[in-house]
Amino acid sequence: RLGMRLIKGLRQEHAHGVASHAPYTDVDELSSVPVSALRKLAQADAFTSMGLDRQHALWEVRQLRDERLPLFEKKKTGQAPSLNDVRLPVVAGPRKVIHDYQHTGLSLKSHPVSFLRDQLDAMHVTPAHELAHEDRWDNGDPIAVAGLVLVRQRPSTASGIVFMTLEDETAVANLIVRPAVFERCRKAARHGVCILARGRVERQGQVVHVMVTQIEDLSERFDALHSRSRDFH
Repeated sequence: RLGMRLIKGLRQEHAHGVASHAPYTDVDELSSVPVSALRKLAQADAFTSMGLDRQHALWEVRQLRDERLPLFEKKKTGQAPSLNDVRLPVVAGPRKVIHDYQHTGLSLKSHPVSFLRDQLDAMHVTPAHELAHEDRWDNGDPIAVAGLVLVRQRPSTASGIVFMTLEDETAVANLIVRPAVFERCRKAARHGVCILARGRVERQGQVVHVMVTQIEDLSERFDALHSRSRDFH
């Protein structure tokens, strides 16, 4: 479902080599592609059409070699345990999503923030999609939202104001961060991958923002999450 261009470190010629001979039913059919490229495909969970998840695909690929080793090829049959003989440890849902972000920059399984929702509910953090409900969130109401930082913008015409867009598992929330707040919360505001923002609702018709008064960094909850915002000045 994802293009191979999203796989970090996969060279264009190797991607073309894979695509030119598709479809495949077995990892061995990809012998014309370097093992290093197959490993990146496996890390990106690209073998699900063959019935192989990330772990089992990596197990299959680890047995392959680019160079021929005739002495070992004679003894290869029956030596390596089959997938049916191997019990690989179970990978938890959050870890699978983090692995997706590490190797493709996104995930089709779940949104990372969804795994924090119980904690965020206990902190009275509002899911972003609720901002659209005028009867629930009126202009000036105090609110807290949290999510991955998608965009940071500081237009030269905005007198130092930073506009940020957060994404949780429900929708996006647009933030307005005044210079004094940005400087006071600079580390979280400038470098946070996942942040919690507290402030007040600013509503003008269908246009809704959160005027931020405080920013907290939640990034340590996603230590291995490789997500980068798009920052514009």
